[in-house]
Amino acid sequence: MSEEQPKQYRRWHDDQAELSQMMDLLDSIPEKIRPTLAEALTQWGNPGSDLGEILDSFKSLGREKIMALHQAQKKRRSYDQDPHLYQIANTFLIIPEVDRVQFAKRYLEFISVMVDYMAECDTFDVDPKEADLRKMRDLFVEKDEDAVRAYLEEIHKPYYDKLESGQETIVASDTGLRIRETLD
Repeated sequence: MSEEQPKQYRRWHDDQAELSQMMDLLDSIPEKIRPTLAEALTQWGNPGSDLGEILDSFKSLGREKIMALHQAQKKRRSYDQDPHLYQIANTFLIIPEVDRVQFAKRYLEFISVMVDYMAECDTFDVDPKEADLRKMRDLFVEKDEDAVRAYLEEIHKPYYDKLESGQETIVASDTGLRIRETLD
């Protein structure tokens, strides 16, 4: 007698590694940057942009996508609980499959820069600034991830300069790495 295997539930994004990685990462990002990530995707999807042209080019979502959007109303998935993650997930859901991976790779890089920003703010013991988040969002939409990373280096350069000059050092604490002023 053969044992029946439990039914393996596959999410729409599990078939593509980049999408699965992106969705898993989105669940763990700080709430502070979720609105910025959602706004970036919305602006990136505006008419005239790469993503906007793709979204404008198809006529029908198809039965599976319509059902997935309908099922989202039941809020069973982790990202359905947060309006910003819901917006991101469902935008990627409606991107045609042939284009999803390309956009997921770029978006993953943007998420990575934003997470780095939050980690550096934590290390330097400074609060993340809304203006910085907006600027990084705009650079991502208008240019690319490299421009965002260059901006990140620029805004945190004063902190790195203090480290290099020996005015401050990085020390471990129970909440992670922190900057400490060096006393002579």
